[in-house]
Amino acid sequence: MKIKTNGFENKKTNGFNKTKPNVNVNDNENVNENVNDNDNENVNDNDNASALYDADVEKVDNLFIETLGSTNTNNIKECISYLDKLPIEVIEYALKKTARKGAKWDYAMTILDSYVDKKLDTLEKVQADEIEFKNKTIKKEKEDFSKLEDF
Repeated sequence: MKIKTNGFENKKTNGFNKTKPNVNVNDNENVNENVNDNDNENVNDNDNASALYDADVEKVDNLFIETLGSTNTNNIKECISYLDKLPIEVIEYALKKTARKGAKWDYAMTILDSYVDKKLDTLEKVQADEIEFKNKTIKKEKEDFSKLEDF
């Protein structure tokens, strides 16, 4: 004998006919892909910055030896430490200026410290500061000379 059913016996309910939200699994994958893409970009940026920094370190090392004729490791490391405060172009300018004077590392360090103190973080700012200094010096010399003429 067959028993007739109305079909409700095979259905399981979650209580008061609650419906589950429709979750799209692909959305989670897209989020993960975006996060991974951003992480990869950050890693690549860090790798590029690190490679540039390493190249600058090598350049300062070579410039130090070429311009000052010294291989003093402590002085070279100290010069390299200025890369945290100044761009390579400014450091190069200071080293070449020191070499033209025939001076040593202490002179270059004084120049670099001056640039840091004055916040001269571009070659343009350094050159403008030098022009300003020369103009002040010329003006002072003229004033001093005119005082002598009055004597």
